[in-house]
Amino acid sequence: MRDSRLPLLCLLIGLQTIALACQTAAPQAPLEPDADQALTLIVARLQMHLRDDPYRVQPALADNGQTVFELAYWRLGRLQQSRRSAAQTRGEIDVVLQFARARAAERMRRYSEAALAYEDAADSDSILAGPAREAAAWMRTFETHARELETADDRDAELEQLEVRIEAWRALAREHADTPYAPLARLEAESWEMLRLETLAGTRDIELAIAASRRLVERHRGSRLLAQHLIRLGDLYAEAARREYLRHRARTRPLDVERYDGLLERAFASYELAMDERRPAMRREARTKIEALLAYHDGVRAHVR
Repeated sequence: MRDSRLPLLCLLIGLQTIALACQTAAPQAPLEPDADQALTLIVARLQMHLRDDPYRVQPALADNGQTVFELAYWRLGRLQQSRRSAAQTRGEIDVVLQFARARAAERMRRYSEAALAYEDAADSDSILAGPAREAAAWMRTFETHARELETADDRDAELEQLEVRIEAWRALAREHADTPYAPLARLEAESWEMLRLETLAGTRDIELAIAASRRLVERHRGSRLLAQHLIRLGDLYAEAARREYLRHRARTRPLDVERYDGLLERAFASYELAMDERRPAMRREARTKIEALLAYHDGVRAHVR
């Protein structure tokens, strides 16, 4: 079996080339003061974060709020432009830059751009040519799976397309579980499943939306977005409880207290589980949801007494 660490090893070797090239190329293609040194650090940081599981780990952020992948992609492109404007002969440094830029685009889920950059790196005599060729094939597969949905005649047809797309990504992740691309495939499956949930929520069938939300939570308990999924599930339970009360207010039916309380309990439970998230912003959002729902429930109790 091919060692999945080889592309990263090749990139690490290439990064040493970048560090040297940034120093030697600067007189021919001047950058901003200290930009060559900063670029070396950014590319090294990119290589470090390529080890992160994109499905489980939030992308690291740079000081300006961009992800390290976005920043590296921009800076690498800038160096490429500087070298081209200086009419420098294409060499190993350019192959390394393309390979590193492809890695960044891959993590940004810009598969077409990643494929083109890998293919450019593959068309060389570099040590990176083999890994680039293999990665390019992966990116073309991802590009095909990620294409936009066909225009559907109705909601059922759209949902069917979404289900097909979800299962395709899940199958890709299962079949290639021992490769570095399985986490990206899981991330894509999760994204399409989130779209399916919102499509169902748009039908106003709250029960179907809740079922889809529960499936999303159950399938993606290891995801970095689990707290977000739990908050969405809590929102749907809270919405179902509000609808139950509004039907009572409209005199269309008496308030089913047992169902109303059960929906509230599930909403509170979902929000409380989301508060286990390490990110302060998610914990604050979950706490705010709980406080708002408590205030709403106090108003309902005052009315139904």
